[in-house]
Amino acid sequence: MRRVFIELFLMEPEDVVELAKRLDLGAEIFLTVSRMEKFSETRIRELYLKRRDLAGFSIHGPYKDLVPGSIDPRIRQVTKERFLEVAEIAKKLDSEWIVLHLNFLSQIYGHEKLRKVWLEYAIRVFLELETFNIPIFLENSYEGDPAIFLDVLTKLDTDIFAMCFDIGHAYAYSDVKLEKWVEVLSSFIREVHVHETKRGQDLHLPLGSGYIDINKVLSSIENNVGEEFIITLEPSSIEDLYKNLEWLRENGWIH
Repeated sequence: MRRVFIELFLMEPEDVVELAKRLDLGAEIFLTVSRMEKFSETRIRELYLKRRDLAGFSIHGPYKDLVPGSIDPRIRQVTKERFLEVAEIAKKLDSEWIVLHLNFLSQIYGHEKLRKVWLEYAIRVFLELETFNIPIFLENSYEGDPAIFLDVLTKLDTDIFAMCFDIGHAYAYSDVKLEKWVEVLSSFIREVHVHETKRGQDLHLPLGSGYIDINKVLSSIENNVGEEFIITLEPSSIEDLYKNLEWLRENGWIH
């Protein structure tokens, strides 16, 4: 049976967990920096008790202003500290995996020498997370092509790290065909964030909106990756979540 998770980033983690439990789905909770700073030990224990009966549980870490390959050592240090904080919370909540953004901007680091330096720095930051022994899925956002992910994941060369392919982000910010993203990264893709959007915008529209041929992309992933990849829905509202679930059923991706 295909595993489906939900991530409603506008809702508090506890509410997402309760909703996922009612729907018998996995929950991926989004930890913004502001949410992390309010995560007391008591709240972590209470959330752990709530998430124990879930069909699955994962954590999406913060990403704004975090650049693991920054040439500024202070930015790298803050990024590393935030990533480590996420990993510590994930360990306490017994998370199956953590999603982190690569945040590579070719407009800034696209020059060959800068790209090489960025890559070396990012590898060092991510390797700091190995000791937690929790899978880390790297997600695409503004990256224009899959090459940087192939380089990072190949150089990390460990089963701890894999790919969370966000279909909407790739469609919005990349000129590379979605099927090409899948082909290049097929050996690393474990999770797929599924939503629709317009070019150049991150709108998280419901499936069936008509901007992306989701069936075509999911079929490409299934053909290249196999049937075991995880589908995570990222709707902007509960209403859109139900639309997404209905679309998946109507198109044969879930029963």
